[in-house]
Amino acid sequence: MTPGAAPEQRPTVDLVMQGGVTSGVVFPGALAELGAHFRFCRIGGTSAGAIAAALLAAAECGRERARKGGASAPACQAPFQALDALGQSLAGPLNPGQTGGPTVLEGLFAPDEATAGLYHAGRAAMRGDPAAALHALLDWGAAGGALARTRAVLAGGRLRGPLLDLLGGGRWNAALSPLLGTLAPGARPWGSLRGMAALALLALLLLTAAGTALLSRWCPAWAASLGALVLALVVMGLGLWRWAAGWIRAARELGRTLNTDSRALLAQAQATLSANTFGLATGYGRGEASRLTPWLHRHLQRLSGQGEVLTFGHLRAQGIELKLVTSCLSRQRPYVLPLAQNVRDARNLYFRPEEWARYFPPEVLSALVAGSERAFGVPEAAKPGATPRATPGLAYYRLPPEEKLPVLVAARLSMSFPLLFSALPLHFIRHERPWPAAALRPGEVWTWRAAKGGQPAQVQATRLRVFSVLFSDGGLTSNFPLMLFDEPVPRRPLLALNLQYRARDQPVFLAGEEGRWQPYNTHIQTPGQFAGALLDTARLWFDQSLLSLPGSAEQTACITLGPGLGGLNLGMTPGQIHTLLGKGREAAQILGKRFGTPGQPWGQEALNAFVWRNVVADLGELLVDYHRVYALYKLPTMLRAMPCTRPGEDVPGQMPGKPSRRFTPNADTLTGQEWQALHAIAQAAAQVGAVRGSGRDRVFARRPDWDQEGEREARAFLRHRPFL
Repeated sequence: MTPGAAPEQRPTVDLVMQGGVTSGVVFPGALAELGAHFRFCRIGGTSAGAIAAALLAAAECGRERARKGGASAPACQAPFQALDALGQSLAGPLNPGQTGGPTVLEGLFAPDEATAGLYHAGRAAMRGDPAAALHALLDWGAAGGALARTRAVLAGGRLRGPLLDLLGGGRWNAALSPLLGTLAPGARPWGSLRGMAALALLALLLLTAAGTALLSRWCPAWAASLGALVLALVVMGLGLWRWAAGWIRAARELGRTLNTDSRALLAQAQATLSANTFGLATGYGRGEASRLTPWLHRHLQRLSGQGEVLTFGHLRAQGIELKLVTSCLSRQRPYVLPLAQNVRDARNLYFRPEEWARYFPPEVLSALVAGSERAFGVPEAAKPGATPRATPGLAYYRLPPEEKLPVLVAARLSMSFPLLFSALPLHFIRHERPWPAAALRPGEVWTWRAAKGGQPAQVQATRLRVFSVLFSDGGLTSNFPLMLFDEPVPRRPLLALNLQYRARDQPVFLAGEEGRWQPYNTHIQTPGQFAGALLDTARLWFDQSLLSLPGSAEQTACITLGPGLGGLNLGMTPGQIHTLLGKGREAAQILGKRFGTPGQPWGQEALNAFVWRNVVADLGELLVDYHRVYALYKLPTMLRAMPCTRPGEDVPGQMPGKPSRRFTPNADTLTGQEWQALHAIAQAAAQVGAVRGSGRDRVFARRPDWDQEGEREARAFLRHRPFL
């Protein structure tokens, strides 16, 4: 496809991007390059990939708005040029005119004031500088009052000098000298252990020389000389004992103090992280436009050309579908945003504006409130039996539906890397057994039955309780969400950008270059590598298994990242940032050549036929299994045993006021056309079973045979999967 073609002439594709904190720097260059070849219909991502997906959706929205407005082809492409410039700006200085300081990328992850010491300690530890990490941690603890007693003990200076001498003259001495000076400002070192030992040895030599002289001059006076020597040794021993006892007491006092203060330091860290929702940075601060949330909000609005806060409804109006993954820690499961209406909790997620004011700009919060409905919205004064104790339960707003949910909110819910970014609090409401109205507790609410037939509203006996839940990074449950747009028959190419962390830098490559996914083996030689492999296996097993399926690897570009590139390296140099941007462009060029140019090997035409073969085989396998269990002669008896609940009926044991179970089909309620359809399914299943074979050239083939290398092609199977 010619990069300069009009947007409506470009082929349409879907795109999924992987998460990776600062590794997301690869995406702006890749998206700008891909935007010259394709139009994007469905876009998905998680964590840093969610940030890139939101920016791409905004850019595509701006391009579609310009196209529908009659703009020229170059003008339509302006949002993608701005997206490319945005990537370049990440390597620029955070403070204009300052060289050698933090970059714009580093400014996105700036910590909150209360957690800055912990942030700098963690950064130093990741740089391999434990002395600087310890200095930052203890400095933060001293500022918070956790090390006050340690300061007082070291202020006398008795242990400061000997501690430095025991540590030696290496870099630890140089690193800890200012640290002890911080803990004991103005302290005067009173000598060292080596100095004390030298003075004691000198005194012993002098006493021994004097005794020898006395013995040689007055031989008869052996007893007096020996007594003098013993007396001198006793006096010296008493002095040394007194000196040592003082040091031992000081060391014991310091040990007890450090034990107490270390616990206080840990308690201070726990309290600080808990108050900050278990993160070093909320991503937002008033007057700090360089942090992640205001930075992303500003660019979303600029790329989309939208006057009001950009929502999923604005994207849908331009034919763009955006899906982002987040993780609910309290329920141990992922959610896909925006929530589909068939998700169980789609209408049972609530937020509190006063809580979210710490995370989002005022205009975004106003759009959230305006697009949602307040829970228990009947005015309190109009509710019979209402008491002031019920007031805390009335300040919840339901998470807006798709058309009114701001894109920024979903992106921030997905990009909440544990401990780096704060988790976001939401709330669930649970129905409990009936309680009398007098059992109302603080923070709990009651529902009120609406007035019917002229009757006044009355207190309903159903008790509702509000439970707080925390949402964190989407990469915890699905860091490479290929399943977002999974469908048996693909309508268009599903391109994917995958990040591969390697021990050395390597070129970008297609995962299915030779028609088969070759997984990378992680070398495990140290306990740290073992722990990392455990965590990655728990997080990535499902995502990695999807790459082995036919059609997935052939559409995935793998971007290899060597040491120091991406990940948690928040302080990457401008050169490293430009290297990542270049890798992203390289991956986009490979995908653009394969799927933007007709007739390419493993291009879209061949891929459609390849996927069709596997879909037909999987469908045949499902029909055979269906016929085995649901033979036509078994259906009448089985369906008559199925309970049938009419809409509006209550079942025994059901809570009053809750919706009754959905209508269930029964053998006596099926129509003639439905029975004909069941007959057709049974006949099709029997035909598939009759022609089913095991060869690779058969349409309804069983699992492929093993090849000479002891491998065989991976196969999927059609099964029920809940909506996320």
